[in-house]
Amino acid sequence: GGATGMRFDLIGAAITHYASKWLPGLTKDAVPHAGGGVDEQWAQVSAAGGLHMIIAGPGGKDDVATSAPAREQRMVVESLISIIPPQRDSVSCGFLLRLLRLAIMLKAAPALVTELEKRVGMQLEQAALPDLLIPSVGRADTAYDVDLVQRLVEHFLVQEQTEQVSSYSPGRGEAHAQPEREYYGSAAGARMPP
Repeated sequence: GGATGMRFDLIGAAITHYASKWLPGLTKDAVPHAGGGVDEQWAQVSAAGGLHMIIAGPGGKDDVATSAPAREQRMVVESLISIIPPQRDSVSCGFLLRLLRLAIMLKAAPALVTELEKRVGMQLEQAALPDLLIPSVGRADTAYDVDLVQRLVEHFLVQEQTEQVSSYSPGRGEAHAQPEREYYGSAAGARMPP
């Protein structure tokens, strides 16, 4: 019934709100809602110093995942992944992708990262191109993690096939083809010269 659907929305909203408080890097590029409150929250969090400070810190990329603040952030990320409701759309695809980006950067537990990848695959057709351009960690040949996006697309296709078997809904696959084509165009352009 309607009541259960509402609960997932509430859990999703709570997760998003919690993340914006404790993972400032996550909502920085979120589209502000009608109230414009995201920017103010971001300004407050920035003043307190957030994850973006760690990442931009002098230590370079390698020790981001081992610093104390990052360990705390990783615990937060892992907890959030564990409690995201399994229902589609309880949180936005952009939020999931930013969480995934953080999880990879902070070297979160691989099982949870995989779980999150599958979760993103459930609603990948909502993904915006910038959210899909996830920097590749520890690879010199490409600026973006193309393998990751390929996995996301595979999860998405598996999901699509499963859904089509249970309830056929034409037109959704085509809606997704466009951002996917754009992505591969951008990612290809971003490959670094040999």
